Amino acid sequence: MHIPDGYLGPKTCIAFYAVMAPLWYIASSRAQKSLKAAQLPILALGAAFTFVIMM
Repeated sequence: MHIPDGYLGPKTCIAFYAVMAPLWYIASSRAQKSLKAAQLPILALGAAFTFVIMM
């Protein structure tokens, strides 16, 4: 679900980015450690499928 442009103020956006940045770093680090090259096409297919059903 999307929210309209301009709905969140700059302070809110900065605060949420500050909270999420370490979590994104941790998640990407764990994904790099646990994913093998053979699993990447399956992950990409799942991401594409999720994108298609949301549209």
